[in-house]
Amino acid sequence: MNKKGLLNLAISDRLTALREDHDLDQIDLAPIFKVERKTISRAENGVTEPKISLIIEYAKYFNVSCDYILGLIDIPKPLYLNKKNTLPVASGKSVQIGDIGSHNKIDIKQ
Repeated sequence: MNKKGLLNLAISDRLTALREDHDLDQIDLAPIFKVERKTISRAENGVTEPKISLIIEYAKYFNVSCDYILGLIDIPKPLYLNKKNTLPVASGKSVQIGDIGSHNKIDIKQ
């Protein structure tokens, strides 16, 4: 395991997987993200913690959420509400999203 701990390990694994899943090399991403190849290498190998700007660039380029890259969720695609203010769920149904309640939690109504 790297020296940075589990969070950075999750980040480095996700960054590497996103790049490899799209058959890209680190040298391919460097000019796109306007960084040196070694910056991508260090982030993917867990040597350094990537800057938030690099995480955002990965998220935009690969159309995934930053939460996914950070290892906070396992759903790679960003979640978007439809016009009825509902989210699709695994069962194939949708859940109604209520207002943000106390403690900044979203009330999900089924």
